[in-house]
Amino acid sequence: MKDIKKLIALWKKQCSSTKIILFIGFACLMNVVISTLLGSNSFPENNMAIKSILSSIFGYVFGKHCIPSKFGHEEIQTITGGLVAIICLAALFITNWIHLDPSLSGLSEIRDLLLLAVGFLISKAKNKGKSCL
Repeated sequence: MKDIKKLIALWKKQCSSTKIILFIGFACLMNVVISTLLGSNSFPENNMAIKSILSSIFGYVFGKHCIPSKFGHEEIQTITGGLVAIICLAALFITNWIHLDPSLSGLSEIRDLLLLAVGFLISKAKNKGKSCL
């Protein structure tokens, strides 16, 4: 419960544009995951735009575009990276279990985003206050 209150307080400290960017990014991620799991290949132009937005947003979030860390930007980045990695990993597990076609266009985006998020999290494993590997 304490962690949830901390997350809510951290969220409230973010500027409106950060909140909107993260919301749009997660909405795009969920669209890519769901349409991939459903095997949807319709509207390729829309899907390309959504994947481009997804890459742009999370590239920005993971790109260390932090202003003073006293506002918790680094923590928001780390939490976002963790959520993205977990969602992408779950989507890849499900695609394996239900034997989806590995050539679906959304799968490459999900794999790339998973690799980006995990790489970002590995780079963040140098926590000064707590023990990390």
